[in-house]
Amino acid sequence: MPSSTPASVAELDAAAIVAGVAAPSRVSRRIGRRLWQRKTAVLGLGLAGIVLLGALLAHWLSPADPLAMSPRRFAGPSAASWLGTDQFGRDLLSRLLLGARVSMAVAFGAVGMAVLIGGAVGLFAGYFGGRIDLALMRGVDVLMAFPTLLLSLAVVATFGGGVRNLMLAVTLAYIPIFSRVIRGSALSVRQSEFVEASRALGARDGRIMLRAVLPNVLAPIIVQATFNLSTAIMIEAALSFLGLGVQPPAPSWGNMLSEARSFMELDPWLALAPGAAITLAVLGFNLFGDGLRDILDPRLSGDA
Repeated sequence: MPSSTPASVAELDAAAIVAGVAAPSRVSRRIGRRLWQRKTAVLGLGLAGIVLLGALLAHWLSPADPLAMSPRRFAGPSAASWLGTDQFGRDLLSRLLLGARVSMAVAFGAVGMAVLIGGAVGLFAGYFGGRIDLALMRGVDVLMAFPTLLLSLAVVATFGGGVRNLMLAVTLAYIPIFSRVIRGSALSVRQSEFVEASRALGARDGRIMLRAVLPNVLAPIIVQATFNLSTAIMIEAALSFLGLGVQPPAPSWGNMLSEARSFMELDPWLALAPGAAITLAVLGFNLFGDGLRDILDPRLSGDA
């Protein structure tokens, strides 16, 4: 009997490793099948994918220099300029593509940093509880006391415009959101049997948080991040529209809308083009987020 114990433990470890490797692949396949069954989610993924591709390939897809001016002012769509030109003769499609790069950089950069910082705060607060939870959440409450757009305005007005400061502004506005979401999930997961088993086996708190708690709170993080991408796009556009974001002549969807205000009667297309781009990007991420929420929530997906 004593000699069989190590073998049985090894077999259990091997089985656990195999299960740990196989489970994510099975989960990903199941999520993929469910995603393709939801037409609105597929539509959202397609719209978001088009915007992302346009942002990534902006320099290759742009038919002209987005900053180059020409005598062809307010020219309509043509073979030379698919979406026409603006008040300075600059190619509108090229400016939209470069504006997409700015919006995606701010959105993904800010949401990514907010997930990392807010996730760490929420994970520590939810796992340890007590005074640590109280201290961290009071700091989060201070940030949550300010409306998202107002806090972003204050940061950009203090430190100036530009892509980096826009990222900082949106990150600070989103940290409390992710902290709250992850803290709530961590509070429930830390009472689970597998967490108690890890403690009984002598696992350190850091290992338990990373290996047991974090994988079980990823679903709400992913869904929340998807929705926040769309609002980050709107915040960046709003700040640039007010002149506190990306400064002309660098193109941004927000400052393109701001410049087009004076020419609405002469050429409404100057405002419709960036407005449509913002709408499609926000709609795409929202539809995709709705689909992910339905898939990852067992109460909605039928797995409960």
